[in-house]
Amino acid sequence: MAETAKEIWEILIKTYGDSDKHKRVKLQALRRSFEFLIMEDNESVASYFNKVQSVVNAMKSCNETLSQEHVVNKILRSLHPKFDHLVITIEETKDIDKLSIQELQHSLEGHELRMSDHKSYQELVLQARTSSKPKKDTKKGTNPRKRLIQSRKMVNRSKAGMGVKTRCLTKSE
Repeated sequence: MAETAKEIWEILIKTYGDSDKHKRVKLQALRRSFEFLIMEDNESVASYFNKVQSVVNAMKSCNETLSQEHVVNKILRSLHPKFDHLVITIEETKDIDKLSIQELQHSLEGHELRMSDHKSYQELVLQARTSSKPKKDTKKGTNPRKRLIQSRKMVNRSKAGMGVKTRCLTKSE
């Protein structure tokens, strides 16, 4: 049993591993984890950045120095393929050496938000089209143009309730 603070400290170091060997092993595992990070199919940009940042912080706690440029390049390489066109645009238009992790995250989150808005709009249009299909009209004089106008109104009302800017559909849509 330890009697002095120094003895207690030495026991803690032996138990929880503050040795250089333990740090090297832990750092090697973290490096491997960092290199194999990849964005999953249904993962959001924010959760992926959190995952990357937690590994980077753990590596820094083991005295590993990672440049922001290295982390940004890793993120760009490991994003889901649905972001490929955006990655190319960022690489062509921005100076990657000076691009911060936060700037990259904001750009990707903005794009993700636009993609989800577009997807919800498409779902609304599909829902309006399927709910406005005629059900064997037996009435004479039912005008297909009136049905089209009614379906447009239904889409616009649905979008207005969601806070989406309205626009009229054309026949080609």
